[in-house]
Amino acid sequence: MVDGDPARIAMVLSNLLTNAIKYTPAGGRVQVRTSGTPSELTLEVSDTGPGIPAEFRERVFERFFRVEHVQKSAPPSAGVGIGLYISRQVIELHGGTIRCDAGPLGGARFTVTFGKNPGHALANDPASSG
Repeated sequence: MVDGDPARIAMVLSNLLTNAIKYTPAGGRVQVRTSGTPSELTLEVSDTGPGIPAEFRERVFERFFRVEHVQKSAPPSAGVGIGLYISRQVIELHGGTIRCDAGPLGGARFTVTFGKNPGHALANDPASSG
């Protein structure tokens, strides 16, 4: 288990899955994997979409950044490039990390890692004080 705000963690998972589905062509695959140790939980979302070039993999977490060649394969409702930025903020407030790399299925893979007791980070977040 991960201590934290279930609604915010669910929002991150929803964002990662929505992106994977959005950028995966018909007949493609989206894969979700979890693993853990006594001190860490890892969640991976991989797809068979166009992938993200290495030079943009860190930039996808910037506010309003979008990879142009990927956007061409996205539906018109592709968004404005804020979801991964918000997801990273939420994950970091929970004491976790997120990274993007080439996926085992040929597209992109997003890996989220949480420590098992990161709830203390939320105590410093003004948004969590109701």
